[in-house]
Amino acid sequence: MSLIAAKSDYIFKADQVYRNLREFEESFESEAQVINYAKCVLIRKEELEDFYVNGISVSVYENHNGYELHYLDYVMDINVYEDQIIAFDVHH
Repeated sequence: MSLIAAKSDYIFKADQVYRNLREFEESFESEAQVINYAKCVLIRKEELEDFYVNGISVSVYENHNGYELHYLDYVMDINVYEDQIIAFDVHH
């Protein structure tokens, strides 16, 4: 592989890594905002209903373990015990 091809390949791969990191950072930020809002509502012993936080619209669905929070392109399953979030999972 020539030096120019190697540098080109490195630049392409580095750019992809940086884009992936930027995307992860954005999804992590929205995840943190949603979970923080839900945590505050639950700790105040209020009913968790559809909400809007920092530009993110969240639809709330109650299930047997807690709630499903639908926002952007994600679904966050939160398990609740005695008004506290004990576990959560985020997926597309």
